[in-house]
Amino acid sequence: MSSIWLSVGRFVPLLFIPAGARLLWQAVYGEAAAQRLLALALMLFCLELANMAKVDLDNISLTLKRALQQAEDDQLSSFLFVVSSTIVLELIGFYAALVSLPIGAIVIVCSQLWFNLLAKLQLQPGQTPAVISFGLLQRLPVLLANGAGLGLLSLWFVPNSALAIGFVIQLRQWLAGGLLALVILFLLIKYVILRPSSVTND
Repeated sequence: MSSIWLSVGRFVPLLFIPAGARLLWQAVYGEAAAQRLLALALMLFCLELANMAKVDLDNISLTLKRALQQAEDDQLSSFLFVVSSTIVLELIGFYAALVSLPIGAIVIVCSQLWFNLLAKLQLQPGQTPAVISFGLLQRLPVLLANGAGLGLLSLWFVPNSALAIGFVIQLRQWLAGGLLALVILFLLIKYVILRPSSVTND
């Protein structure tokens, strides 16, 4: 199994910091309300995904140490590829958002869709078994949420016209505000209501 990502796992969150700082700047000084709301939503999600990148890589490393004499190494190698490729897509999305917020947001949602389509495991290093199968039916609600988010973000690209410009501006404000509300709700459920001891990148 490749040890590159595992060895640098503690530094991976640092790669998210420049994009997160710039998104915070856009959230404060953006030209339009929709841009500010979307930038704030992405900034909050950037913090969450930076944390989850480290958690996932740490969990893989800890589980690998326990699985050296088991038949789980191939599964962990596959999961490491999924996690690593997802982190790369997330970073591409956050830095693309510095150029175009909606395009960056779509790439980020696609990265989550990618992860939830391919991640067939959950890791619980402190439990036995540490590697738990996570089937498609269990992932279906998250996949549907990812698909809905992608569909809603695509509405951002409704073309402007002289007759509908007011509608388009209002639509973008609702979309950005809705996305911000969903991110805040997700974080509240995850860290306040559920307060899990360990979670995966979902």
